[in-house]
Amino acid sequence: MSLPRQHRLKSWRHFAQVYRRGGRWRSRCVILRGLQVTNTPDPITTQIGISIGRKTSKRAVVRNQLKRQVRHAFRQLLPQLESGWLLVAVLPPQA
Repeated sequence: MSLPRQHRLKSWRHFAQVYRRGGRWRSRCVILRGLQVTNTPDPITTQIGISIGRKTSKRAVVRNQLKRQVRHAFRQLLPQLESGWLLVAVLPPQA
């Protein structure tokens, strides 16, 4: 089961905006980048994107398994997250 449609970050422009202007939090297994969107008239729901490069694994099957695990974790955390955030989870090669 994937993230609900309103919680998906899909546009490359939004990804670029988060990378350019967002903050960063790092742990051993994940880098979380986030940008709080405050200047919109309507409050937006928190949107989540996942980025896994080929350095993590050359095999697409492995990268897709990792994405599914990260999506599952975020789906469980959605009720606890504030609205109005654009989040990108990046998995470094050691993940």
